[in-house]
Amino acid sequence: MLSLEQVKARASTQQRVMIRPKVDVKVTNQAERQQVVQVARKVIAEHREVLTALKDR
Repeated sequence: MLSLEQVKARASTQQRVMIRPKVDVKVTNQAERQQVVQVARKVIAEHREVLTALKDR
């Protein structure tokens, strides 16, 4: 796993850094879907700097 500094360095040099899901999630009802969305939003919020660095490269 890359550190934040490594990801930022790669992003600034135009090298591709792939973000791949670790797990496939299947939901059967609305409550499970809301839980998955909530967790995904929490992860995105915690890693916003990395995602922004990748977007801005």
